[in-house]
Amino acid sequence: MIYNEIAKVISNEKIAENIYEAVLFSPKISNSSKPGQFINILPSNNWDKVMRRPMSIASQKNNNISIIYKVFGEGTDIMSKWTRNHKIDIIGPLGNYWENFSDKLPILIGGGVGIAPIINLHTLLDDLKIEHILIMGAKTKKEHFMNHDADNHILLCTDNGGLGIKGNILRPLYEIMKNMKIDDFKIF
Repeated sequence: MIYNEIAKVISNEKIAENIYEAVLFSPKISNSSKPGQFINILPSNNWDKVMRRPMSIASQKNNNISIIYKVFGEGTDIMSKWTRNHKIDIIGPLGNYWENFSDKLPILIGGGVGIAPIINLHTLLDDLKIEHILIMGAKTKKEHFMNHDADNHILLCTDNGGLGIKGNILRPLYEIMKNMKIDDFKIF
């Protein structure tokens, strides 16, 4: 079911260079969303643009959802100024979600703020104790908001080698794939 909810900002913090995570109290959307889905946001009550801002749901639990976003334009600039208890008009959950990920080794790949739905799936797989690999890419160390942890299959890449593996996400993916049969894994 899709809901139009007036969410309340619990927190809105800068987590990396120009990247923020907002936690929103949104019980209906939190309790019905799944990894891969998104919400549409009115950044402010006086938003006069035709389109709301779509944002992937990075987590959902305890009646809260979180989004991870980078300030690119007017809408995300407004969002970066949200403060605790600010009320936000949102619609969701929208879109599809991932399923059928337990028959093969899931390899989760994303970069920048596009990693938000992948992090949501990563958390679900951790909760279900399903072994998987997470590969996250960014241009520089300053854009990462997770820790490189090869022992726990969290592989971070940077174009300049400032953190984790030097290069883009294809480098570790290639290393993983060359040691496995194509039927052994599924890429998300």
